[in-house]
Amino acid sequence: MLDALLVEGAPGHECGHNMMGTAGVAAIIALKKTMETYKIPGTIKFFGSPAEETLTSRFSTGYGVSGTALISAIFTFKGITAHAAGSPWTARSALDGVELMNVATNYLREHLHYTHRLHYVVTEGGEAPNVVPDRASLWYYVRNTDERLEAMYERVLDCAKALQKVMGANETGFPKDPQKLSTPPTNQVGGGSSDVGDVTLVAPTATIRFPGIVPDAISHHWSYVASSYGSAAWKGLNAGAKAISASALDLLTRPKLLEDVRKEFEEYMKERPYKSFLPPGVQPPLELNRQHMDKFKDALLKMQFVEN
Repeated sequence: MLDALLVEGAPGHECGHNMMGTAGVAAIIALKKTMETYKIPGTIKFFGSPAEETLTSRFSTGYGVSGTALISAIFTFKGITAHAAGSPWTARSALDGVELMNVATNYLREHLHYTHRLHYVVTEGGEAPNVVPDRASLWYYVRNTDERLEAMYERVLDCAKALQKVMGANETGFPKDPQKLSTPPTNQVGGGSSDVGDVTLVAPTATIRFPGIVPDAISHHWSYVASSYGSAAWKGLNAGAKAISASALDLLTRPKLLEDVRKEFEEYMKERPYKSFLPPGVQPPLELNRQHMDKFKDALLKMQFVEN
């Protein structure tokens, strides 16, 4: 048995990312050994993803468009600083711009389509109460369907311009049988966002969800962290690995099925060709979360697993 040496106060896996990655690695190892044993030709490529996928307590498969498109944007306001008690009339507070934008976007919520999701945090609001901030920033997530996302983001821009037991849930346990495959929803309402969404617009993609998180546990909460460790999580991710590797094996050994999948996808692409929401010439801010990552980096690097 392996016991983890935990770092007190450090971040945990509150969306099941650790289980998804482990299940994916287990799946490609199983598939590789099967291909070698039965002399099946092919190339396996495994891509790790930092996206916002959510591991669920269901055992199911999905395909086609799902989730919501997302624009992540940081709005920075600049003003003029001054002593807040001595000469506030000479200043222009950047924080006022942040607060006015948040007021405007919250009034905007009443008039947005029901598919939208809008969230924000203030990332920079000044250094001390007695100093009028000359710089303030807030970080917005704007989510919607592909067709509505850009129009919704423009409205947010207009606002910027305007200035189980313990959980009290039923103890049901994990499901034993996979759910039946269903067609994708015609109208996507809410949900998380994932960079896998971009992949679905350039290549046929299916998602296999496997049980591993205790039913009714809350995402981004300690209940998710507690769920993704121990024998239950191990059984769930192994079930997922088997389903993933078996599905890949089906595609490798049934060329007609693969051909039909590609044909269906190409027909879909004629109606909805791929389009990036990044403005031309703009690169993703890869260092955006560096400060949060570095905060616990040294402590996490010291973490190790010891065998009893």
